[in-house]
Amino acid sequence: AAAPPVNFATVSPGLYRSGYPQVPDYPFMRTLNLKTIVTLVGKDLPHGFQQFIDSNRIKHEVFDMVGTKKAEIPIKTMQSIISIISNRKNYPLLIHCNQGKHRTGCVVGVLRKTNEWDTTSIIREYTKYAEPKVRETDVKYIANFRLSDLKRVVPNSSQLPLILRALYGMVMLASFTLSVWIYSSARL
Repeated sequence: AAAPPVNFATVSPGLYRSGYPQVPDYPFMRTLNLKTIVTLVGKDLPHGFQQFIDSNRIKHEVFDMVGTKKAEIPIKTMQSIISIISNRKNYPLLIHCNQGKHRTGCVVGVLRKTNEWDTTSIIREYTKYAEPKVRETDVKYIANFRLSDLKRVVPNSSQLPLILRALYGMVMLASFTLSVWIYSSARL
């Protein structure tokens, strides 16, 4: 039977977490029909990983994060990760780090905050996957993370659906035309 990667779990329908997938995990991962994999560590890909990604047409996003015991996750990095993993167009999606504990735990913790989980439940979930190496720095990061930092993420026009961009263009053209008409009428 196909086995999942270490620390594998379903975060929500279509969103999964785990440690770094290895060759024996690939048959299981194929069953997930992944569209996106978010890797939270920058290192050489394990044997066969690039081939697995390519042959399954998976979009691969890599964030070269420093271990959470060495540095806090920069807010810009967290904003980018959350914007990818909260976009259902990227599902089914797997998010992982080396062991699926600390970096992944912090990201899932922040995601849970956006879903209005209470901090106690978030820390309990983090602890479940981080044991026996629960990091106090991670617990503090999750507990003290302010959602207002994420709300500063404003999509640029290239992220807007085509119809909204077209509508915006029409409104701007109509405003310009109306301004010219009013100005020219006033001069008559």
